[in-house]
Amino acid sequence: MEKNEKTTLFDRVSSWSIKDILNRDLFKQKRKTIPDRFGTVDEYVHCFIPHLLEETRTELFSSLKSLSRSPVFFTHSMEKRIKESSGSSSNTLLYDITLSNEDNFSAKYQPKCGDLIALTKTRPRRIDDLDPLLLAYVFKMDGDLIISVHVSRSLSPGEKHSIRFGVSLTTLTTNTRIWNALHNEAANSTLIQSVLQGNNQVRVRKQSCV
Repeated sequence: MEKNEKTTLFDRVSSWSIKDILNRDLFKQKRKTIPDRFGTVDEYVHCFIPHLLEETRTELFSSLKSLSRSPVFFTHSMEKRIKESSGSSSNTLLYDITLSNEDNFSAKYQPKCGDLIALTKTRPRRIDDLDPLLLAYVFKMDGDLIISVHVSRSLSPGEKHSIRFGVSLTTLTTNTRIWNALHNEAANSTLIQSVLQGNNQVRVRKQSCV
């Protein structure tokens, strides 16, 4: 397994630009047909990772195309998580967002853990309204009005205070669980090995991994 793939699924998604998300060929060179046999765990994992990333990209692509109909919420404030702001660089990208309880627009929604949202200055109607792209992954909820998120890039104080909307894109819950299983060494030695029975080889019908 490549070292640069030992990251979270959100880390990989965070590296994508709007152009990447709209690019149907982004993983074309890496996606391969399932072979008749898997000889090792690494072969199994390497087959599925590009397809999992492509599935995630496709879901985001669909969300961007229907952006004007996506549910949104107002933000009241956005502050860095003090308790977790030291240490690794990723911790500096953790924020608490307080939602506004205003109820004067339709398609309002309540974010939940695992949701992937885009944060914007104005309510987005078109894909261009998301530029520059700022993604956020919801990893904790505190009541109905406070969510904790991991954002895709660093923010200046001015940009942080200008955030007024969050728009629902997709949920990463299921794909994150699959990603974690594929990258978990303990799981690889038990769950995946159980699939590769019979001299660590399993015959499957040749098809796409999607």
